[in-house]
Amino acid sequence: MTNAQRFKQHQSAVQAKSGGNKPMAASGNRIIPKVQQLKAHEGQSTITANWQIVAVKEATAEAQYLQQQIQQLFKLTLPLHGETHPANGTAAISLTIDTNLNQAERYQLTISPSSIAIVGNDTAGIFYGIQRLLALMPIADHQTELSLPLVSIDDAPRYPWRGMHYDMAETSMV
Repeated sequence: MTNAQRFKQHQSAVQAKSGGNKPMAASGNRIIPKVQQLKAHEGQSTITANWQIVAVKEATAEAQYLQQQIQQLFKLTLPLHGETHPANGTAAISLTIDTNLNQAERYQLTISPSSIAIVGNDTAGIFYGIQRLLALMPIADHQTELSLPLVSIDDAPRYPWRGMHYDMAETSMV
């Protein structure tokens, strides 16, 4: 069996397991670590050059980071706006802070057909919400639009620290 055949077989199994919802099956596998709450909805959202990024003043650096990542990865330039929301009918990615989420670094990511909302308890929560959004984006070069599954994610760190430990002493060089 060739690698291409093995890939197609695995892809078919994943699609069958997800009930044929290919976009969510593909994106659900890219969510590492597993989120606390994930609700998949029918349909997709398509980000084009007509979209805008709207952010509260405190999240300006995070909004610029998101803008830069989308520009570098997908060659899409989305205009960045302050707290003023775009005119009705204009699709937007909004970054806001809600301290009522009551846990450091917690965020809620909601992708609907014409809007993407990332609400964080603090700017770190917004940053991790952006990382989750980037993980859901398709892996392809030079797209003029990005298709994302419609999802609602509520996530926070399970532990009060982030990191990992790599024990260099455990390499046996005897």
